[in-house]
Amino acid sequence: MNLLVGNIEGVMSQVSDAFRQERLERESENIITEERIKKLEEKMAEQGPINDMLVKKVSTEHRVSSQKSMVRKLDNSMNEFKILDINFGKDMKDRKEICNQAMDIIREDVRLADKQMFDEISKNATLSVLGSGTKQVETGGHIIYTVPILVSCKDRTDKWDMEGCVRRAGYYPSFHWPAEMVDFVKEAREEVVKLGVSLESNYIRIRPGEYNGKIQIRADVKPKDGGLFKTRAVWDVPPMDSLLWTRYTTKPRVIGNVRYGTNPQIT
Repeated sequence: MNLLVGNIEGVMSQVSDAFRQERLERESENIITEERIKKLEEKMAEQGPINDMLVKKVSTEHRVSSQKSMVRKLDNSMNEFKILDINFGKDMKDRKEICNQAMDIIREDVRLADKQMFDEISKNATLSVLGSGTKQVETGGHIIYTVPILVSCKDRTDKWDMEGCVRRAGYYPSFHWPAEMVDFVKEAREEVVKLGVSLESNYIRIRPGEYNGKIQIRADVKPKDGGLFKTRAVWDVPPMDSLLWTRYTTKPRVIGNVRYGTNPQIT
């Protein structure tokens, strides 16, 4: 019996050492790649069924860590918006020059009543170019030179106020999803359609939002012939690593006309 116990303790010690070593090698974001997870699971599987619980623990920790990383990204993105229709009037490649000119062009078009607010918010805002440079685009029967500009604000309030200034100046600000969320948003939109929402007669708007201190994804639906957006479905934030998504990840957690209270600034 002592020998058996000793053998089991030896196996568990080896497993713990392997597990501890892998944890020490995690990246700064505490995200383990799928390849490393696979290697660790293979290493632990060699020790026998006694390691099943540890394998599940590693997988769960990976998923939770990956989801927290995505929540942080979405939290930052909720302080940002992009502008797609600034006319720079010429071909431009220098990013710094593009950002400087973008701010000047927008400010010139901002309403006089908004200029003080715009200038104050601009002091703490940063601009980024979402592309390699301006390109010719046809819009409204005219050819313009444009490139998407990402505006990052200090906080939600600044974002909403700056967005309002830009919209009243005649531009069309929109939400900018992190690259890791693009596929999820496409699948989420398909899930809303499966609920019976027609794209021909409705607008579907999918956005992150903070409800009761927790960031979630929601789909709002609005008839094209008029009316208000109403929440139709809600999702938990998915893991950043899409390899961890399951067939349930893009299934709405809540279905129906959900009322969270109104927030007209969410666009």
